[in-house]
Amino acid sequence: MAKYAVTVITFVLLFISQVSAYAADIVYIPIDNRPVSLSDPLAAMKAVGMNTIVPPDELLAGRGRYGDPERLWDWLESRAQTADALVLSADSLLYGGLVPSRIHHLPQAVLEKRAANFRKLRKANPNLQIYVFSTVMRTPRLSAGGMDPAYFEEYGEQIFRYSALQDKSEQQSLTKDEQSEMASLFTAIPEPAMLDWLTRRQINYNINSQLLTLTREKVFSYFVLGLDDNDRYSRTRQELRGLLQAEPELYGATFATFPGADQLGMILLTRAVNLLKGYRPFVAAIYAPGIGKDTIPSYQGESVFISVLNHVSATGAYLIFSPERADMVLAVNTPTNGVTLEAASPVNIRAKRPETVEFVATINKQLQSTPVAVADIAFGNGADNSLMAEMAAQDIPRRLAAYSGWNTASNSIGFAIAQGLLAKEMPQSDRQNMVGLRLLDDWAYQANVRQEVKRDFIAARGIDEVHLGSGRSLVEAETTVKLKQFAAERFGAFAVPEFEARHPWDRMFEVQIVLPGR
Repeated sequence: MAKYAVTVITFVLLFISQVSAYAADIVYIPIDNRPVSLSDPLAAMKAVGMNTIVPPDELLAGRGRYGDPERLWDWLESRAQTADALVLSADSLLYGGLVPSRIHHLPQAVLEKRAANFRKLRKANPNLQIYVFSTVMRTPRLSAGGMDPAYFEEYGEQIFRYSALQDKSEQQSLTKDEQSEMASLFTAIPEPAMLDWLTRRQINYNINSQLLTLTREKVFSYFVLGLDDNDRYSRTRQELRGLLQAEPELYGATFATFPGADQLGMILLTRAVNLLKGYRPFVAAIYAPGIGKDTIPSYQGESVFISVLNHVSATGAYLIFSPERADMVLAVNTPTNGVTLEAASPVNIRAKRPETVEFVATINKQLQSTPVAVADIAFGNGADNSLMAEMAAQDIPRRLAAYSGWNTASNSIGFAIAQGLLAKEMPQSDRQNMVGLRLLDDWAYQANVRQEVKRDFIAARGIDEVHLGSGRSLVEAETTVKLKQFAAERFGAFAVPEFEARHPWDRMFEVQIVLPGR
């Protein structure tokens, strides 16, 4: 009997080691070719030993360029037959990318025909894991550089406010002042602009409704519906309510929805890895002192707790309430008063705050027993300088499983959870590179260097920060120099390898940190 037991244990251990070492083929169609959509997820997948197959760049959306849905479908059909899993952006396969989904003039019939290809894909690959993500079109306050229809540069604030009041009126009575304001806004917004916006939104709404039907029919193994930039009251959340009311039974094993767009690919790639390897990890979340989990951050209309819960579930993990039982602890840095300002705000300084010192001490204690990923969402569009200074002083970044503090709260939450869960499969050098990339991007660049280069370099040379144009190479060189200076002065014991900064979308909003071998 003892000999039999030893044989079984040996077999099980051998099986587990083989599964852990298994290099699967994952076909990935991102939402566009920005670093957060493409190169960052690919680096994470490479670090955990996955073979990630992506389309040629010319088929994907780039700055000022639509992707090519027809050729993408042809490419996908030829690759799906030998894949272990598919992670697919519906926006790319239907509209040609995220930005094209906001500005297209495609007839609904064309989009319906493309959406029908998902059924053909499932019929041809009945046992394949097919993970799909789509977005509900955003409702921005402002927009520039062709990211939305041109009229948003002039009327974005009015459209945002009008849609917020319209959404609010469906849920509660408006005051007389709000009713008057809504009527004035309706008059102020040009009718052609509103008609264009609402027509496109209705088409996209109808297509998302069809994608939810495909989810119910099990065409998709899992579907995530992301809410691009929105607010508590907005057209985006109004449309989500309508979509979910029509499909009330979807929540659970095959569907999730939460704010954000840019993190969706990373989330579903992590789900694919977890399920291919048979992992269903436990995640516990801790929050900074103050309002914490009840914070409703900028650019989204739901609490941080709900966002964390749904992101964790979408990766195939479970959210639990006991850090002692967790495979990973997610440390969420929220503002004490629950108000998330911009990282460029003058209040985002290095000075110690008592609540920050307390939170960093909690992180340090958790690191003694459990891997920790930090989602730094106290500010929008960049890191919390006080938090980062305190963590660097205690050599915490070097010990983290993951760090994220970029763009919106859900973008950061998604990347922190995904990269944190993947970290245990990464060699230490790769994990360090993942953390280092985010430190350079989220802390150094977004919260600090971006403003410095815009103020001291770009403005003095008359370069347009939204269209760098012929000044791009000069700006990239200056950004690289400033980032290296910042890292040398602020990162403490955390050493970053040689790198260069790029602005692949010809604007200052994002940066690509090019590390060796990437």
